[in-house]
Amino acid sequence: MPNQCGAPCRLIGKLEDFCSSGEFTTFLSDFAAEHAVKFTYESEEQSLECYSLWQTFKNMVDERLQQFISEQVEGVTNDMILESLERVKEAEPGMLSCIDYLMACSEYTDF
Repeated sequence: MPNQCGAPCRLIGKLEDFCSSGEFTTFLSDFAAEHAVKFTYESEEQSLECYSLWQTFKNMVDERLQQFISEQVEGVTNDMILESLERVKEAEPGMLSCIDYLMACSEYTDF
């Protein structure tokens, strides 16, 4: 099926590539390796330290995503990214594996 999404798919494709890059995945792996032992899976409740770690992680991911956005065509905004995500979901739903992962990381309960 030909790509019917155009510019939004190209932008989100670049974001997908960014999220799949060795630099980004290494950052994720390193953070997990350093902090995973602090989380308990015996109950749904986590310590305040764990919540603080999630906030730190989320801020670090946000910084990397903002850097990515700033390196794109001038004028790309968060709203444009979100609109593009919606268009891509409609036109190419299987394309968003890294994006789905990032969205899950943005929710503390999924972290």
